[in-house]
Amino acid sequence: MNYSFNSRVRYSETGENGKLTLPGVLNYFQDCSSFHSEDLGVGIEYLNEHNRMWVLRSWKIVVDRYPYMGEQIKVGTWP
Repeated sequence: MNYSFNSRVRYSETGENGKLTLPGVLNYFQDCSSFHSEDLGVGIEYLNEHNRMWVLRSWKIVVDRYPYMGEQIKVGTWP
């Protein structure tokens, strides 16, 4: 199941060039996966109650272009 959300690049997520930083990209993906698990009912509360955790096995990130501050973006992940 794919999951995505729309957002806007914040000033605090940009580097000196006014573009989203690589750590900012990673934070968006982390947020997207967290939102996905919460919406499916297997988020933080569920994991704590069942003594479970999510483990990220790998990332595959290809950056064609870093978006500028204020730019609208769509973030998506899939298992």
